Amino acid sequence: MTRLNSLSKAIHPGDTKGGIWMKREDLNPGGTGKDRVVKSIMMRRLKNSAFRVVGVVEGSSGSTGIAWANVCRDCNLKFKCVVPDDQSKSKIE
Repeated sequence: MTRLNSLSKAIHPGDTKGGIWMKREDLNPGGTGKDRVVKSIMMRRLKNSAFRVVGVVEGSSGSTGIAWANVCRDCNLKFKCVVPDDQSKSKIE
């Protein structure tokens, strides 16, 4: 979270504890809000699963796949991303 100092002072002069805050999704490892969502899903699954989780298979060609790859790496899990055959080469790279 980042405090917007000048805006906070303009709207709430003299308030040193409150203010206006902004969530910076661009500071997530993958640069999107999906990092937070995927991490939450994985942590819940690891905590509540009756089975031992060894990996994830995700059908994605975008930021969700990148988020899953990062979370799996951090949790020492295998990751396989399945991409449609007609996906553009630039997205795959």
